[in-house]
Amino acid sequence: MGCVAGDLKRNSTLVNWARRNGTRGKVFLQRRKDIRVLAVLLSLWISFASPLLVKAQVAGGSITGTVRGESGAAMPGVQVSIADVGSIATRTVTTDSDGFYNVPALPPGGYEMTVSAPGFVTQL
Repeated sequence: MGCVAGDLKRNSTLVNWARRNGTRGKVFLQRRKDIRVLAVLLSLWISFASPLLVKAQVAGGSITGTVRGESGAAMPGVQVSIADVGSIATRTVTTDSDGFYNVPALPPGGYEMTVSAPGFVTQL
């Protein structure tokens, strides 16, 4: 009772061929095994690929803002310094053309901010 190419062409599915030849249970067990193998492979792929798809987390935060003058106009080129009160670490950024600044990835702690620009009084 071997598989004949004509049998497979006349019957559109392997299941019909298996029913006629008494191998339905074997085909079912083979499919279950194939599904298990595919499930394991998919699980492995997801576990190895997901770290590449997920962005890293940062323990801490960021300080962002906009520096404006008394008239409300944005002030570009202003120096913004963030000093960690618990250590001597200081980070300095310069505002962009819209007066915006961003100091990312700051560890948790207390900070002191200093804002300075030429011709203006330094603000603490």
